[in-house]
Amino acid sequence: MRICFLFILIISCFLDKEVFSQNAIPSSLTNIEHVSSRVQFIEAEEKFIIAQDPGNDPIIVFNEPVEWKYNNGKAVTLFDVDDEIKIKINIATSGNYYLTSRVRAGDYLGETKFWPNGYLFKLDNSGLSFSGELSTLSPIQDSFGKTYWGTMFSEQVYLEKGEHYLHVSAKRAFAAVDYFEIFSENPIENNIIEAEDNFTVINEANPSGYPVGKFADPIFDNQLGSALSLFDKGDIARLNFNTNSDGNYRIHIFLRAGFANDSLAYFKSGYKFKIDGLNQVLSGDNNSLTPFQFSFGGSYWGRMKSEILSLKTGSHTIDIESTLSFAAVDYFYIEKVNNSPLNITISNSTVVENNSLNALIGAFSTEDPDLGDSHTYELVNGIGSNDNSSFSIQGNKLLANLVFDFESKKILSIRIRSKDDKGGYFDKVFQIEVTDKNEAPNNIDLSKTEILEKQPVGTLIGSLSAADDDFNESHTFQLVDGALNNNLFSITQNQLKTGAVFNYSQQNSYNIRVRATDSKSATYEKDFVIKIIEKITPTTDIVLGNNLVKENAPIATIIGDITTVDENTNSSYSYNLVDGEGSSGNQFFQIDNNKLKTKAVLNFEKGSTFNIRV
Repeated sequence: MRICFLFILIISCFLDKEVFSQNAIPSSLTNIEHVSSRVQFIEAEEKFIIAQDPGNDPIIVFNEPVEWKYNNGKAVTLFDVDDEIKIKINIATSGNYYLTSRVRAGDYLGETKFWPNGYLFKLDNSGLSFSGELSTLSPIQDSFGKTYWGTMFSEQVYLEKGEHYLHVSAKRAFAAVDYFEIFSENPIENNIIEAEDNFTVINEANPSGYPVGKFADPIFDNQLGSALSLFDKGDIARLNFNTNSDGNYRIHIFLRAGFANDSLAYFKSGYKFKIDGLNQVLSGDNNSLTPFQFSFGGSYWGRMKSEILSLKTGSHTIDIESTLSFAAVDYFYIEKVNNSPLNITISNSTVVENNSLNALIGAFSTEDPDLGDSHTYELVNGIGSNDNSSFSIQGNKLLANLVFDFESKKILSIRIRSKDDKGGYFDKVFQIEVTDKNEAPNNIDLSKTEILEKQPVGTLIGSLSAADDDFNESHTFQLVDGALNNNLFSITQNQLKTGAVFNYSQQNSYNIRVRATDSKSATYEKDFVIKIIEKITPTTDIVLGNNLVKENAPIATIIGDITTVDENTNSSYSYNLVDGEGSSGNQFFQIDNNKLKTKAVLNFEKGSTFNIRV
């Protein structure tokens, strides 16, 4: 009866915290695609921070030990409803995780009185759902006025690398929190494979001794299975597995780690491994050790893992050789190791200025060793992120967030992150080039728009130039339809020249139309009026129509009309008597407009001839 009672007590212990913490993962955390491994263990009473303490009874570390624990640890009490503590969590690698909390699950009124509504959990101020796992319940304890302890497990949550805070608040009075655990959720290629169900004997070191094979003593692990025994030094068993794709993998093997006097004896020197015929070194994970178990004559069990291996799609083998007697292997699984993206490319990295808002620039794609990974893209701060705000991303498409101007800025720098669906990422800086959109000329100037009449054909009138927003643009000029007199002119390069001899008296203005064309064939047209300037020639003679007058004629008698001999046909003239040679008789005459009149009564006897100067 004592032996039976002792055995039952041991079973309860095996289902206690340390089995769950370090090896025994409940069914809610194990399936054919994933397996969890603990990465952190946090005693609440050592790390808690009071977030709020609204009640009369303070949040304290209760002095009474949690008796079921082998290390006699303590717990944090949340005596009043809405008492709240928080725990800081540091995540080394971004990825998927489960969180657990060992809490007071019930009392003498019920083993799950505090489940599911006795606690409220938040992660970084966002709600996080936890549920209790019945298989983790302890026997009723005398501590805390009769208590059942149990573990609550969170839903899966993605955590970025860095610092986080887990909040726990009481929704029933007299709640208590013992510890927290964080399990990483690692994808595996195949289901957990039981070694005892999947082995081939490669070497039987002592055929007359214990054979290599399945040992009947059960292993109290999460599978509750048996183990493959390698009793003699030199026993070798082969395990088989398949991979569904090329990639990087890590092999995890759960096996006998030690015995009563040395919990790590087999981790240190109990096994040799070959994978696909090549020697491999596997390292023991000390955090994975179970409590001491009485199977196999007293054992510690734990997990050994390989380095990252590059494996092809197909079948593979693991050869395990015992280098200590009484070695044993329970199960193994193959972890698909995520590779971060290696590079980002963009289909196009130029944008023409004066674009529309949200104009598509290019599409991103990612180079990733893990075939089948999906990727998201974002603009991130860092070196080269100066112009991130000028762009946006939709899916894998880079869009313009501004209307760009080539003359203002030609090169923009952005920093892009490609993140795979397992949290691996790669950053890259891209230079986005703004290209010039050709602007048509917007004006034509002619340096001179008039010419003196009677000039020979080919005489330069003026130089043409075009106004253009495109810096250093070149232009050609030509006469184009739309004006009446283009045929009377010509253009050589940028020079407007005469194509005829113009006569002012015939026509004094002409209309032409000029086109300016830039180097990219954009054009602008403008009309000009070319004026003909009359050529002024000196007067050649002045003629008096009559130079006889009768004596004694009254003053102001008209003698004759004065006219001018001049090639300038349209000229007008004024006349005056002026001093100078031949002006001795000016005093006796006057001019009214162009008529010469007497200014005195003339007497033939006193003078028959008079000289005047006009």
